[in-house]
Amino acid sequence: MSDFSVSTRYAKALWELAEAEKSFEQVARDVDFTLNTFRDSRDLRNVITSPIISTDKKLKVIDTIFGGKISATGIKFLKFIILKNREEVFGDILKRFAEIRDEEFGILRVEVTAAYDMPPEQRKQLEAKLSDYSGKKIEAVYKKDENIIGGFLVRMKDTVIDASVKNQLELLRKSLREEKVNFNLN
Repeated sequence: MSDFSVSTRYAKALWELAEAEKSFEQVARDVDFTLNTFRDSRDLRNVITSPIISTDKKLKVIDTIFGGKISATGIKFLKFIILKNREEVFGDILKRFAEIRDEEFGILRVEVTAAYDMPPEQRKQLEAKLSDYSGKKIEAVYKKDENIIGGFLVRMKDTVIDASVKNQLELLRKSLREEKVNFNLN
């Protein structure tokens, strides 16, 4: 069975458990917190996915890191993944749950990179346009990168909208090179 199928199956099981316990919002927050922690800590990823570290130690790591920070349901589910020897898809399961949640509620997560901190009004306008474009509710994360000079770059799933000055200059440079080549050929 593919990792995608396994992660989907486990993510759907967590979804059903959360609905049955009427704790969906808490479980969704638990997944977000756990996923962010997992992404941010290479040490945690290495411990959880290591075939050398015993199951008991991995379970203790879960208690130590997540105890008191996520719900009992969240802790039980994380331990369940380990007890079923699915550590290699630990992060994939959490990502898949978040993807299913976003699909279900019509949410599109985007990353916006700008050369400056966008003011709230400009963020609202951009999110409204992206919402009109995608037909979904936009949840945006904003980053600052002065290397793009001006404008912005939007990443949403497999689509990139590059409205940066850096990109515009590069397109202009390519265009001028092509014209120069075409000019020399005549």
